[in-house]
Amino acid sequence: MADEQNLESLWDKILSRDPEMIRLAYYTLDHQSRSAVLAHLQNMSTGAGWHPEQRVSAHAALKVIAENPTGRFELMDIHELTEEMHRFVRTQGWYDPIARAPKPCAIWQSRLIWRLARC
Repeated sequence: MADEQNLESLWDKILSRDPEMIRLAYYTLDHQSRSAVLAHLQNMSTGAGWHPEQRVSAHAALKVIAENPTGRFELMDIHELTEEMHRFVRTQGWYDPIARAPKPCAIWQSRLIWRLARC
């Protein structure tokens, strides 16, 4: 009974059309199970006797799987992550002290508001 529930849950996720759910279900399977699921999805998307909505769901799952067939994701180590963070901050100009300094117009506006508030 538990195997049937797990199998039903697996197919609910794979046919959900939600890329994250599809990845979660598919990439946790072993190689043999992935091959079986892939063959079944291909049959569902092209074979006769399937409801049109089932075909759409199977096609969506195949598309997500095709984007990253191995299930491997490129991970950064802490040094790569730090460099990427610094690159992003530089592109935003946040390291530039002149870019962070208040602009003359902003200073004038803040003084005007301060003077008006004192009245």
